[in-house]
Amino acid sequence: MGLSNPPLPVYRTESVPRRRSSRWNGWKGNQESKMTTTLLELLAKHTTIDFDSNDANQVALFPKSTFTDMTSNQAILWNELQKDINKKRQLAKLAVEEAQTLVEQQVEGASGRDISTVAVDIIAVKLALEVLPFLKQNGRVHSQTSVFAARSYQKTLTHARNLISLFNHYGVPPSRVCIKIPATTAGLRACKTLVEEGSEAGTLATIVCCEAQAIAAGEIGVTYVAPYVNPLEVHFVDGTYVDQGPHGLEGFRVAAVAQKSFADRNIKTKVMAASIVNIQEALCLAGLSHSTLSSTVLLSLLSTPSTATHEAFITQSLAFYSSSPSSLASYPLPPLGSEDDSEFLPPGCDDKARELTRKALDLFGEFEYKLLETTRKALSAIGGSGD
Repeated sequence: MGLSNPPLPVYRTESVPRRRSSRWNGWKGNQESKMTTTLLELLAKHTTIDFDSNDANQVALFPKSTFTDMTSNQAILWNELQKDINKKRQLAKLAVEEAQTLVEQQVEGASGRDISTVAVDIIAVKLALEVLPFLKQNGRVHSQTSVFAARSYQKTLTHARNLISLFNHYGVPPSRVCIKIPATTAGLRACKTLVEEGSEAGTLATIVCCEAQAIAAGEIGVTYVAPYVNPLEVHFVDGTYVDQGPHGLEGFRVAAVAQKSFADRNIKTKVMAASIVNIQEALCLAGLSHSTLSSTVLLSLLSTPSTATHEAFITQSLAFYSSSPSSLASYPLPPLGSEDDSEFLPPGCDDKARELTRKALDLFGEFEYKLLETTRKALSAIGGSGD
């Protein structure tokens, strides 16, 4: 994926332009209106809100149990480590020491694995543990499988099982864990196996860029599908964000069609919208099952009083999802052949979805590479080897 010492972008929502086009005219509403609630409270009435961050200091700023789940990925993990370099060094050192012990003792989830790779997973587990106490009692912490394995069914499935085992080793039972798996054909096959095995851990099909991916994931029974409202690159590449007005982005349509289709077919899979950059887009999620939001967007919602204009917009958003058409299409996964990656995405996905998925995998891959380099250096510093 061209990951040899790549220039590392910075994962941020705060740098995305906040200018409101004419489509958002009147957004501030009547400043004289009675302000009794915040936008976060208003939105929480119409969607389950999840915390898209590993930052325990940030989650502590919100009332306890505001969030159901905590979501994460390689970019979030890396950027969390950059907030406190001393913590990064200490956590990396601790992770490799513990990984070395777990590998030597052949503990489930670590046995036979590369120490540096296990250490990256341990970092993910430990950062999730810091956030878990702030979630609702039934909430799950999410961890994403390796994007380097996204084209391999067996490698993705193995990593998913290893993550579940490591969380359990550190005291987080499968019922409080959800494994995020890229919605490639191989990734969805791995999800299907986990579902059929009856794993108590949840499954989330992530990097969903088109309707076919979402429907295919729902048909195999994943816990969540996560349509990307914005392409992932808007969080990294200046000038790529495009304001298309209320519910104007394709990701909103995919989320709406998926949710309506699941309801009409009695599919239990829930839609969890992701890749939101500002409070306007966040309010466009009113009416969806779940919405995972960055701490930047969440703090903006928390600090903004609700007005009559916002409430009227929420009503429009609810109508958008309730009136969405339903899809009768079916997207069964092709049989597993001799090559895992013979079909990159499920049938029905177009070239645009393939390109968006590839770009997202490449971006996440840059961060996964950096995480591995961090644990390898920490392992070298204590005189260990990767095997």
